[in-house]
Amino acid sequence: MPQQPVTEEEPAAKGKSAMPWMLATVVAAALAIGAAAWGFTQKSDAQNAAQTSQADIASLQAQIDEGKKQDEALQQQLDAAKAQYQKVEERYQTKKKDLQNQTAQLDDLEKQYNQARQDAQAKAATAKDQLQAAQSKAELATKCAQVIASGMRVIYDADDPSQVMDDVVKEMEKASASCDGVVSTG
Repeated sequence: MPQQPVTEEEPAAKGKSAMPWMLATVVAAALAIGAAAWGFTQKSDAQNAAQTSQADIASLQAQIDEGKKQDEALQQQLDAAKAQYQKVEERYQTKKKDLQNQTAQLDDLEKQYNQARQDAQAKAATAKDQLQAAQSKAELATKCAQVIASGMRVIYDADDPSQVMDDVVKEMEKASASCDGVVSTG
């Protein structure tokens, strides 16, 4: 059998055909390493984000809890302020009623004084009638002074005098009509 001469094409052909496979293998290995590195960094980033999110959640929850505590404290202060306001309002209403009662008494005393004065004048002004008229006038003057003092006391005791001033002025105007000629206010 004759021998065939060996050509160098076969090894070269073998080398050529192996090179693309080696190159493809190297590229695939590089891609696999890159994908593994990318996956690791993504996992690390996700863990860091989860830790940061947990810290943020804990911080926000602490802020919410602190806000609730502050809200409760403010609510207690508001309730205390409302209770204090109620006490002041009740005290003002009581003093206002006292002032109105004294004004009503003043009106009654004015009527008694006017009647006593008319009686004294009608009876030719006897000493007894004059004494009774003077006593009625003294009682009226005393009540006028009490009404004025009560009005001033209501204004003085008020937390905000401007709020009660209108009511007191109305009562004083009623009283001034009864007190004209009996007490000098000017």
